[in-house]
Amino acid sequence: MNVRDLFTGTLHALWANKVRTLLTMFGIAWGIVSITLMVAGEGLRAGRQLRWLDTDHVFVAREATAYQYVLPELGRGAIPQL
Repeated sequence: MNVRDLFTGTLHALWANKVRTLLTMFGIAWGIVSITLMVAGEGLRAGRQLRWLDTDHVFVAREATAYQYVLPELGRGAIPQL
């Protein structure tokens, strides 16, 4: 089997299954658009700067109920000491 036979067979299969081909192409396009929109968000990209305050450990402790202790680390990096 040469490349021309493979190409002809592929086109024949696509033409014989028009609805399946259309749905598959739509699903691929929908997935690409969805991923692009999710990744293109401005505020949640990797490597962004975070600013922690000395009272943020209270909010983290309230949300992270699986942890017994949540302690702040003051004086490290960009954490302001009030």
